[in-house]
Amino acid sequence: MYTRRILLSRLKEWAHSYQKLPTAKEILKDPNIPTLSIYVRHFGNWNESLRKAGCLIKRLLCPLVMKH
Repeated sequence: MYTRRILLSRLKEWAHSYQKLPTAKEILKDPNIPTLSIYVRHFGNWNESLRKAGCLIKRLLCPLVMKH
């Protein structure tokens, strides 16, 4: 069972590892991150998931990545 905190943490980790925001397509392909449907169930849609994770949408870098 994933909590919202865990889901958001996983998004931030992904962004840090790949130095970019994940697209929905990339999440669907990656077996190491919860599925897109889980994010949609918890946050309503993919962009809201990114926003809640503290990221900027529209393919901008996550603030966490920019500090790196």
